[in-house]
Amino acid sequence: MQCADEALDVSLELMADRGRIASIAGSSRRAEVGIAGHAPGKLVLVP
Repeated sequence: MQCADEALDVSLELMADRGRIASIAGSSRRAEVGIAGHAPGKLVLVP
């Protein structure tokens, strides 16, 4: 998922507050960096 990782990198560069970033991209890095995301059928929030 190189494109998803690249999109995540851009979001991290542009937004200082990670709590304001959410993603539907299926990057496994999303949880590692504290980004909320959407999995099939549920919203995944990272504390």
